[in-house]
Amino acid sequence: NGDWDFTTAGEMQTITMPALLPDLVVCSTATGASATTCGTANATLAAQSPAVLYSLGNDWTDFSSPDQNENVGVNIGGGPSGSTYPVAANVVFVSRGPSDRSGQEFDDQLRWLSANGLYGSLVGAGRLP
Repeated sequence: NGDWDFTTAGEMQTITMPALLPDLVVCSTATGASATTCGTANATLAAQSPAVLYSLGNDWTDFSSPDQNENVGVNIGGGPSGSTYPVAANVVFVSRGPSDRSGQEFDDQLRWLSANGLYGSLVGAGRLP
């Protein structure tokens, strides 16, 4: 939506640590998930993560499983290459083991950061508070 946080140098120091509110969520399944939470507490692998790094895997343009669909939602593109790429449409992601079973395919790879780990590193580097 273009309303991104923390894209300007020094913005995290200006905002201050109590106002940093990471909201990314990683679930073990898309079943029951909304745009902001996992379906159950047991399905929540990470809550309030400040960053999720992910790859949509080898089948990034052709997939049908609900778990893979949770990791994409809209296409963005254009730019110099003219290519279009799927990206997440909300704050919920799914991470689970790989599967090639029809209708349950999953080859996405995800890694996420904990807020404490990120903030600790930033404090140690003199970037926060």
